[in-house]
Amino acid sequence: MVYFLKFARQKNKMSRKQWCERYRPRTVDEMIGNNALRQRLYSQIVEGLSHCLFFGPPGSGKTTMALAIARQLFPCVEDFKRRVLELNASNERGIQVVRNKIANFVKQKISLDQRSFDHKNHVLLPPVRIVILDEADRMTQEAQAALRQMTEDYGRNGVRFFLICNYKSDVIEPLVSRCLKVPFGAPPVEEIVERLRGVATVEGLLPRFASRKDATEVFTYIAKQSHGDMRQAMHWLQHLTLEERVDQIEKKRYAKHFIEKIDIMSGSLTQTTMQELLDILMNIPANGGMNPMQEDWCKRVQETVIDQGFAVGKCIEQLSEALLYRAVDEKSSYVVAEYMFRLAKISVGLHSGGGDPVLLLYSLYHSATGFQ
Repeated sequence: MVYFLKFARQKNKMSRKQWCERYRPRTVDEMIGNNALRQRLYSQIVEGLSHCLFFGPPGSGKTTMALAIARQLFPCVEDFKRRVLELNASNERGIQVVRNKIANFVKQKISLDQRSFDHKNHVLLPPVRIVILDEADRMTQEAQAALRQMTEDYGRNGVRFFLICNYKSDVIEPLVSRCLKVPFGAPPVEEIVERLRGVATVEGLLPRFASRKDATEVFTYIAKQSHGDMRQAMHWLQHLTLEERVDQIEKKRYAKHFIEKIDIMSGSLTQTTMQELLDILMNIPANGGMNPMQEDWCKRVQETVIDQGFAVGKCIEQLSEALLYRAVDEKSSYVVAEYMFRLAKISVGLHSGGGDPVLLLYSLYHSATGFQ
């Protein structure tokens, strides 16, 4: 893996590409997560698989998978340009794009001298063309209907469509039924950590950590905070590395130093602030009533959340996750359960527009005030 990362850096060392593009896997074997699915899918496509619909959360490798398969089928750059059409449907999503750009591409014939040669197996690869439509769920209904007809008309001529979307429910059912549905999930935290460690090693960030344990703690924190979004994780790692390069002080850093920076980049409250809020929270009776600490809560929320411009929804999400670790005995478990219930009601109020976000957050300590 490190060799692949070093090669990517050497090839793009003069480039200003973002790291998520610089270190994007170029083959199926270089990808992380869904190992069995990746290998089976590639072998089936070589044998002449039908159209595919890749769906899953952002950063889970859908576009990377499509491009990796296309590059392995057409390793020659000229052949890749001639046989693969990549479009972002969020920008080019109208019916005219389907009728003109896509139609002109799929109507081209593939002559025998244009067929790709697999140097590894010494055989000619199948005469196929690939159309990659990223964010296909953003296409208009008319464009999707025209695309459905095109999959039937040109599918028998070796044209394969890779439709990529976050939610397959936004794609019309007739088009979904004509594709092999391939779900993508977030890669395992362990694999994300190892990939981040490899990139940090190549980019020279790893020696700035005080110990290997600190490095692992930071990479694990990035993986969990990104919720499996590898693109977001790479962005944060790049920003951390660039900030360390600007800092000329050759000093070993502990995990806490990097975690605070990650919290700032992700728009989250720092761990120190969260602990202060939780300390106040657990000292106030969950059944409401007057308590001097309620004033402290409102004041602290105003200073650390509202005045600093943090999103109330993000604060509620962090509180919900951190509260679970405070349920250490029967009494604290009851208090935590009560607050989790109130946080759930506040979250519903935020998403339904049922009140001012600040007042909803203040109401956490006041016996369902704000929901009456």
